[in-house]
Amino acid sequence: MTTHTPTKTSVKRGLDMSPAKKKPKEVTSICKDDLDAAILSGVSKALKEQQRHFDASVAHAVKEALEGTLIPQLTILQEEIFTANEAIRKVVSDVKHQASEVQKTHATVQSLHATVRSNKHDVNDVLTKLATLQDKLIEMEDRSRRNNLRLVNLPESVGGSNLKAFLVANLPKWIPSLAGQRIEIDRCHRIYGGSTHPRGENQKPRTVIFRLLRDADRQDILQGARRVKPKHDNAALFFFPDYSPQTSAKRREFTPVIDKLNDRGIRSFLQYPATLKVEHGGAQLYFSSPVEVERFLTSQGTHELGEQPTRSPQAQRQNRNGEQPQRPPPSQRQNRNREQPRSPPSQRQNRNGEQSPRSPPSQRQNREGEQLPRSTQAPPENCNASPAENRASPPADATLMEVAND
Repeated sequence: MTTHTPTKTSVKRGLDMSPAKKKPKEVTSICKDDLDAAILSGVSKALKEQQRHFDASVAHAVKEALEGTLIPQLTILQEEIFTANEAIRKVVSDVKHQASEVQKTHATVQSLHATVRSNKHDVNDVLTKLATLQDKLIEMEDRSRRNNLRLVNLPESVGGSNLKAFLVANLPKWIPSLAGQRIEIDRCHRIYGGSTHPRGENQKPRTVIFRLLRDADRQDILQGARRVKPKHDNAALFFFPDYSPQTSAKRREFTPVIDKLNDRGIRSFLQYPATLKVEHGGAQLYFSSPVEVERFLTSQGTHELGEQPTRSPQAQRQNRNGEQPQRPPPSQRQNRNREQPRSPPSQRQNRNGEQSPRSPPSQRQNREGEQLPRSTQAPPENCNASPAENRASPPADATLMEVAND
């Protein structure tokens, strides 16, 4: 048998054509895909492992950070919140207690309001009754004094210990219209001056208060004194009705406005208890307070209260020379200011033939114990006109209506 020696070409061809040559090619191709998959799987596993280790590290770090920093602070904050909650609970409890107390106080206040309203009504009733009783008491005191007269400016040196007999003897001398009348005086005394020492010559004499038995004698004395202006040893005497201190104080408030009205030639009469009647422009006006009179003067274009009226140059020259200017009679002042026409002479002469600016006594007497102005209209009920108080002109320092009780 011949031996065939293969050549390189045949060997190469055999190798190429043999199954063994083809099998490695297939195995190599499959292993590459698997390798890629294996690589991807390994990388993925490695990344996941690294991610797991990273997450664990981060979690551990965060946990350590929380445990080391935030958790203590959170614990402190929790404790503070707990303390604040306890304080809030206490405040809420206190507020509830205060609300309960406020409700009780409100109920008490409401009860007190009701009581106060009831008491206020009762107090108003009591005050009204008290005012009524005071008015009645003042009226009773005035009525008890209705027969009294006050004599101002009688020297202290006259009368001696029997002043009553001195007045009975001298009243007809001072007032001629009383001649022939029997004047009876119940009692007589001077107002206590508050000092036990003898009074000096420059001191004002104390006012004399005397009580007459008949009211008609009182009216005759007032009317006669208003006409003749009596004097004793060159000392002007002034007679005034006697009133209670309260009534005298009310009437005294009208003195400035009465002087102002007289300076303007406006007739005024102070009626009982303290109502000023003014005759102006043919009308009769009644004022219950000096403020109303002031408004009336302002509305008439006169000076305000307290201002001195404008005086003539002649009066100013007399004052500069130390002389007191004489005020013209009321009738002349009325004609000068054209406030009221002058009455005929037959109406201005009294029964003694003396000139009088007032009407006869028969027109001035309307009720027992009352005096009326010239007007024929009667005064309001319970009004005693006493024009002698504002028509007389006592010295500037004389007490017109003293408030001392007899």
